[in-house]
Amino acid sequence: MNQCPLKISLIGISQTIPTELNNNKIAMFEILVNDFAIQACNFIVKIVYPYLKPRFKYTKETIQLQESLIFIDGIIEIIDNDLYVYAKEINNVSIPTKNTLNNKKQEIPISLKSTRSKLLSAHQNIKSNSDI
Repeated sequence: MNQCPLKISLIGISQTIPTELNNNKIAMFEILVNDFAIQACNFIVKIVYPYLKPRFKYTKETIQLQESLIFIDGIIEIIDNDLYVYAKEINNVSIPTKNTLNNKKQEIPISLKSTRSKLLSAHQNIKSNSDI
């Protein structure tokens, strides 16, 4: 058993949607993490979090299978060769797949008042310049 908790920050793609675990007031989902530091490898990390706390209530509705990029801060443990992270913070961003984008051929309205809209505007400019 690890006597000193290891704090970790992860970014990964959701592989499962959050599910409750036996009414223990916790939920779990899995993310795929790619590590390119030494050699390219992929691994699955099980994320456990107290889903009833107000800051986590949104996760059950917003995390989508393989369409959510998840940002996690928490404590990591290895149990029976599985990686677990008890999440202290969870944020996610929707990353639509090509199929989703093809089904929604709508232009995204851009309001230059938010950071996200500025980033979307920059992304659209880069995409339109690369198509030339």
